[in-house]
Amino acid sequence: MARPADDPGYTDAQLEDWVFTCLESEDPEATARELAKDDAALRRELESMLAELRSEDALAIDSTGLDSAAAALPEKIGPYRPLECVGEGGMGIVYR
Repeated sequence: MARPADDPGYTDAQLEDWVFTCLESEDPEATARELAKDDAALRRELESMLAELRSEDALAIDSTGLDSAAAALPEKIGPYRPLECVGEGGMGIVYR
């Protein structure tokens, strides 16, 4: 029995696993081509997802337009004068 036209032949979970396999490899595009040897639609889907993830990563790296390492140390924070940035993360910046 033939597959319905809208059935790609793999599940979303399988596709997600293949994308992670590609991302973990040294050459994601080559890995995508290898995984989808005989399935052009799967290859296009993998390449599209990889490109989308790359563009999201580029946006996430610096969404403020500033290089956080090069950001100027504030002169004062309330009554305090920060000496140096000790660390930074999702919850803010820590100064000494």
